[in-house]
Amino acid sequence: MSKDFIPGPDAECLEFGDTFTDAVVDHAEELGIPAAAVTALQAKRTAFNTAYQACRQPGKSKLDVAVKNEARDAYEHDIRHIKKAYIDPNEELSAAKREAFGLPPKDPTRSVIPPPTITVALTVKPKEARQIEVARAVAETGETATPYGMDGAILYERVGGEPPAAPEELDKSMIVKRHKTVRVYGETERGKPVYYAGRWQNEKGEKGPWGDIVSAIIP
Repeated sequence: MSKDFIPGPDAECLEFGDTFTDAVVDHAEELGIPAAAVTALQAKRTAFNTAYQACRQPGKSKLDVAVKNEARDAYEHDIRHIKKAYIDPNEELSAAKREAFGLPPKDPTRSVIPPPTITVALTVKPKEARQIEVARAVAETGETATPYGMDGAILYERVGGEPPAAPEELDKSMIVKRHKTVRVYGETERGKPVYYAGRWQNEKGEKGPWGDIVSAIIP
């Protein structure tokens, strides 16, 4: 059973996000949340809502869904960061105040989540023009669900150039919370190789060991 505080369905996620984001705006000064973080959270809410509405229109495309999923992941990332960095550490925050953020009361017997020891297995598949589907799983078991205590998998990538000698050479990263995600590239990147690697990240932000590097050609 999922213990995630963010609802799974997109519509419910948006409703929760509105509550959370509005509370962040109202209590930012009290909690010491930087103005830049508040502005970024609001922008990502708008981006997710816009992409979600596009997916509700007749004739939505796979690209629309991919953009919506990526916007949601970015929005969730900021929500989780603000909760972890500014809300959870505040021991004086009352249960009623947490409820204003749409959050449950703090668990007095928090379980200890160790750093990840499992690795990420990635598979890649070119799809439509400028799109590559990346699927992640637990390398040791083949399971595709996000393991308990994990925030998701960090996907690292680099477009072009010679194959990297080590995953640390991959210069772009994003969190992936679903089994599959579609990466969308620009027209000038078609025909170039793209390299990926991943590792799990737990709810405390601790990262596990690197998985293998995989690659594909952008169609």
